[in-house]
Order: sequence, then structure tokens, then C-alpha cells
Amino acid sequence: MDNDTFRSLLDSEAALLRGAASTALEDRVPSCPDWTGRDLVQHVAEVYCDKTLAISEGAESESWPPPMPEADGILDLFDTTLRDLNAQFDSHSASDPAGSWYTPDQTVGFWIRRMAQETLIHRVDAELAAGKGLSPVDEAFAADGVDEFLDCMVGFGSVNWNKYLRPVLEAEDGLTLLIRYGSKERTLRVAPGGVELDKAGADECAATVSGDASAVDLWLWRRGDVDSVDVSGDVEAARRFYGIVANFAD
Repeated sequence: MDNDTFRSLLDSEAALLRGAASTALEDRVPSCPDWTGRDLVQHVAEVYCDKTLAISEGAESESWPPPMPEADGILDLFDTTLRDLNAQFDSHSASDPAGSWYTPDQTVGFWIRRMAQETLIHRVDAELAAGKGLSPVDEAFAADGVDEFLDCMVGFGSVNWNKYLRPVLEAEDGLTLLIRYGSKERTLRVAPGGVELDKAGADECAATVSGDASAVDLWLWRRGDVDSVDVSGDVEAARRFYGIVANFAD
């Protein structure tokens, strides 16, 4: 997917998020039970503000939450931070440098993609809080979300944050999983040093998780209906992998 598409999806997902959250500001978010809808909107606004600074200053803020702009209420804060983020995207090319925790890609383009995917997941949170059915997810966008989650969060993250995750990884050393989504498939093998992607053969995998890309994307992020994916083979192995995923899905 290209950056123009990601930006269009960011705006459409943000509109859905805002619309759902505006009716559920005081309601609990089932997928983030410590949050109300208001907390969810505050969090997304803080993320937008942080990434605005990562682009404008060339480094992510060292403090969390970042210094926030003045705003007249929580929804205005959301609008303001989204507008500021888009202004940074407008004034830079995707190849321009930007601060990022993801060492392999220190560009504005990384944040265009990341913010579109972040907004999708939190849009789902907002719709769950509002008690509505979930709006459809573009399948190509969801497939990209699966790839981003596996490459950036699981593959890179399990190495980059290994000192925190090593006990979990050591406990599941050798666990293998095949994930099929749409016309794509990826394999994962847990090792103490990190989760290895696409190194195990499909016939080596203890379990297979499959479904539409949107269902698999939400499964990985621990959102939506877990039963919407199909699990074959060693179901317990899939459950154990799902426990590992909890370390990457915010």
C-alpha cells in the first residue's frame, strides 16, 4: 500500500473512532478495561502529539505523555492533535528522517503507516465501547496490519526488547505457528533470542491460525472476536502463542 492510501485510511479511521467515542466517553472499553472512552481518546491524542514531535524534532519525546496543545475539551484535543500530525505529513516527504523506536525505518513514511494502523485498532476499541457492530476493515489494509504486527512488533520487538521478554520466550522455546490470512501465510518460531519469522516450514508448525486478514489482524491485536479465526492442529500451542502476543498488543 502506498503512503497516500495510508493517509486516506488514517483520516477515515480517525473519523470512525471519533464518532464512536463521542457516544461512549464515560463507558468502559472492553478491549482496554482500565480505560473509558475518554481515556481512549486521550491516549490516541497523546500518540498523535508524540509522533508530531518525532517528525518535527527528529526524535521521539523522552517523556510520556508528551506536552499537549491547548484544547477545548477532549474531542477538540483529538481534532487538534490529528490536524497537527497531518500538517507534519503535509510538510514532509515520506522519505524524510523522523525519530522512531523501529531502528530499520527512521522515516516519516514509517509513521504514516504506523499511525494509520494504530488508528484502526483504536477505532475498534471505540466501537466496542459504544456497543456497536464493528465497521468493515479494508482487507488489503488488514493484511498490511498483520505484516506490520509480525515484522515490527513480534519479529523486531522480541529482539529489541529481549531483556524484558526473554523469560517468556525461553519458556516457549521451539513453539511454532503458521498464520494464514487471505492469500498470504507466515510462519513463526519462538527462540530465546526472539521470534523467528518465515524460517520454519509450514509442515513443522504445531498449529495453524487462519481467517480473513481483518479477523487475523484483530486476533493478533487481541481485539474483536477471537472465535472469528480458525485454529487447527495443536490448539493449546495456538493459545500459548496468543499469550505471547499479549506482550506486543497495546
